[in-house]
Parts: sequence; C-alpha cells; structure tokens
Amino acid sequence: MMDIVAFHHEPVIQDSLLRLLGQVWPRSDTARLRSLKQSSDKGPVCHWLLVELEQGIRNVVAHVRLSCLAFSGRNFLVESLIVSECKRGAGLGRFLLSQLQKRLGVKQYSILCEEPLVQYYAKMGFEKTDIEPRYDGQIRIRMRCLSEITVH
Repeated sequence: MMDIVAFHHEPVIQDSLLRLLGQVWPRSDTARLRSLKQSSDKGPVCHWLLVELEQGIRNVVAHVRLSCLAFSGRNFLVESLIVSECKRGAGLGRFLLSQLQKRLGVKQYSILCEEPLVQYYAKMGFEKTDIEPRYDGQIRIRMRCLSEITVH
C-alpha cells in the first residue's frame, strides 16, 4: 500500500527519509533536517513523500522537493526527485508527480537537470526549454511539462 504525505504532516518518518536522501546525497542529518523543516503547505517549499507500508513499517520510497514559483499560481519547480535504489524502474517517480499534479492542481512543472536525466523526464512529457551553464563549467538543462503526467 502506498500513501503520499507532506513531510511536515508526518515528521515521525524522518529516519526513513534521511536514509533515502543519504543514498544520493551524503550530508549531515542536522543540515538535512534544517532544510526539511522548511516544508510547509503555504510554501514556498514542500517536501512530498511516497510512503510504502510493508509488514507494518512505513518506509519512504520516493521524495520530491517542490517550490512554488513566485507569482505563477500553480507552477512548481521540481528541485529534486529521488526514488529508492531498490524501487527504481517501477514508475514511482512518475506516479508521485502525477498524483501531486492532480492533488495540487499543478499547471506546469519546471526542472533543472543534468544531461543523463533528460530522457527520464522527456518520457514523462517534459520538454527542453533552455541550457544553463553552471559555475563549475557543467551545464544543466531546463525542462518543463505543461501536460498531464499519466501513469502507465
């Protein structure tokens, strides 16, 4: 069974979330919790979690950090989307974004990603809109999705 919750509504699952985030970005729990505690229904940032109930234990299997773009109504920047390594390929990232699109009335998602992720987001309906150089010489691709994300 899967459930979608905002982190600030269920902080008791923070240990599971910290483990998931640590798979991708090693960082001190103190620094990470400071960032997570900014999550709010009123924005500008909200951490949404896909939680799986397995053998009576709630585990975070996917996380998305959304920021509401100023003066844009229902337009959101996907700051990060992480799916547990053992759950990748099952469509959970697509499912989470699709469900939040319906729940929040999202008109547009925008994202900045690196080249290896362009194909992943393109499969969901995101289109390239710009290329942005970074301070370290790398580039990030700006993409946006104006259509409904469907789950297969």
